[in-house]
Amino acid sequence: MDPIFYQGIWRMDWGFGNPNLTAAFIATLAVGVWGFAYLGRAGFWVALLFSTGLMVCLAHTLSRGGLVAAACGLLPILLSAPRPWRWPRIVAIVLASVALCASLSFLKANDRLAQAVVSEDKSVVNRLVIWERVPAMIAASPSGWGAGNAAQAYEQWFQPLDQQERYLHLVSTHLTWLVEWSWPLRCGYVLFWSGIFILTWPTRTQPWLAVPLGVWIAFFVAGIFSHVGQDWRIWIVPLLSAAVALWGRFRCQTWPGRGRLAAAVILALSLPLTLLVIGWWSITTPAQGTWNRVLLGANTPGTWIVVDRKIFGQNFGKTLRRYVQEEKPDLRLGMVFDPRLIPNIEEQRVLAAGAISKEDFEILRTARQLVLINTTLSPSGLSIGAGDQNTFKVVFGEFSQSPARVDWQAAGFGDGLPGRGDYLGNWAEILNLH
Repeated sequence: MDPIFYQGIWRMDWGFGNPNLTAAFIATLAVGVWGFAYLGRAGFWVALLFSTGLMVCLAHTLSRGGLVAAACGLLPILLSAPRPWRWPRIVAIVLASVALCASLSFLKANDRLAQAVVSEDKSVVNRLVIWERVPAMIAASPSGWGAGNAAQAYEQWFQPLDQQERYLHLVSTHLTWLVEWSWPLRCGYVLFWSGIFILTWPTRTQPWLAVPLGVWIAFFVAGIFSHVGQDWRIWIVPLLSAAVALWGRFRCQTWPGRGRLAAAVILALSLPLTLLVIGWWSITTPAQGTWNRVLLGANTPGTWIVVDRKIFGQNFGKTLRRYVQEEKPDLRLGMVFDPRLIPNIEEQRVLAAGAISKEDFEILRTARQLVLINTTLSPSGLSIGAGDQNTFKVVFGEFSQSPARVDWQAAGFGDGLPGRGDYLGNWAEILNLH
């Protein structure tokens, strides 16, 4: 993996392949080492030494999200620290803070931190644009957009038409998973975090629980700004801290009360419901469904499109949205990658593009009306009769290089699209084919 630089400064990477992942790991570790402070008088100094060193490494990642995560994670430890604070420890903490600030300045990390405040930062702006549309994505897909499909669903159906940025995820662990998962899993995810915070909440007899709480807070905050949860290594420190907290609770039999458990359940139900309501009010696109079957404008469309990206392009969804916005605001149709997902196909009009297998064709030919577009499937070996011309047609671009084109024309099919090739830029115009 090539090193990543910012204004000539190397962004530290401990083998994660991404400075933001490295920062999340270091942040949880920098908080977790404060467990030494509860193991004896010398523990404070050991914890301060290791935490300071780790925070300097964290500064070297130049990750703003990582620094914010570490600061939030250290807060419960600071608030739960025994009082009164002794002067030697106060002086040591001040000196450690000065060392950290000096390292931030030396590495120009302070410039990167201030960039989002004093000027427009594209990284921050793009995150805000994505996050603003997450409630609508959740509301539009009760079953979830599917694992690994959040970014694709966003780019095709929710990203502003004038933006072309590509993403691997929604730049947030929490939002990516909430978009991809179904409603039961969404509620379960909120319940999981509520349970973790209740489990690790410090008590009067167990103030050391502030350390596991801080670790999970750091992990949670890091997950807001980057998709850190996708890497199992980032879970190591949080899970170890949760195991220690669970052991401590079991050993002392100090379990959370029913009131806190009830609050966790209420939060698990109310937060997703809130996102749903916000999503209903903020939907700006007619798309709904799942990644593999998207509906536009109606739950029971009469026209279905079988998508092939080689024919329709990588921005097939945006092309359709632009066409709907400018030409056909009342358009109602469905889009799939697999014709098996088309319900009641005998009653549907279907337009299928590109690579169609013989098995797919046997399903598609049962449609009320079928249009094959720049297909690579040859009619040889298919039971094609003269009467089939009344139920389906085959269309090729004028400059199509499909090897099946000549065979279809010989069989009495193969209408032309003037001035077009295999790739159809503004493919939505084919919806006017009859």
